[in-house]
Amino acid sequence: DGAVHAAFEHVAGKYRGGEGDSPDRFRSLNVECSERFLELLRDNGVKRTVFLSSRAVYDGIDSGADLIEDDTTPVPVQLYGETKATMERVGFDMPEIGFCSVRATGIYGLVNPIARSKWFDLVEKAVLQGSDGSNFNDRCRTEVHGEDVASAIAILLTSNRAQVAGRAFNCSDVAISDAQLVALVDRLQVLEEPLRSALPRSEPANNPMSCESLRALGWRPGGMPKLIATLRLLVRAIHGTASQD
Repeated sequence: DGAVHAAFEHVAGKYRGGEGDSPDRFRSLNVECSERFLELLRDNGVKRTVFLSSRAVYDGIDSGADLIEDDTTPVPVQLYGETKATMERVGFDMPEIGFCSVRATGIYGLVNPIARSKWFDLVEKAVLQGSDGSNFNDRCRTEVHGEDVASAIAILLTSNRAQVAGRAFNCSDVAISDAQLVALVDRLQVLEEPLRSALPRSEPANNPMSCESLRALGWRPGGMPKLIATLRLLVRAIHGTASQD
């Protein structure tokens, strides 16, 4: 009935710059093979398709205070963003498969093994060495939990086809800096519910995205409570590992 294209070949740990020293192979796998996959969906009568894209398609937009809307024209800079933007164009040219894309920002969450989770090294350093965050990067980045990306995809697969086909949807939730993450970890070790207002001030994120189109379809991301809950689990896991050592 529907398909989700989330496959992506890249150098481990990198999306931007994920081509490494093999840009031709990167294009072949992520564009040419992906195009054949979409053709396969079309030839087999699949009517709903969601493509996992990236906010990297906006990298070339001048930084400013205005929110980036869903219909903002992509301006990719690196090959990663160019690849995602290319596949969006290919999909939009196949109306038969009901193609839409999710332009996700940075995605966080716990994975197995937990040491591969986003921010694990940062949180481990904060737990074991202690810090108030003052020596860490204070530029905010936008993030969204993996569960909330999954819920966005589920909504797009089940919403009225006419409302979503042929469209790109921004998917972002909270803005947080390394300095604020470390400060949260510091407070989590003494407080059950740290106050966001008590965190160090940080530089705002570049080019934040508006996600009103997803919200209009019923999408409700977890916000700061989910981010804090995730950090709490990371802290507990690191304390448990340290006690075993």
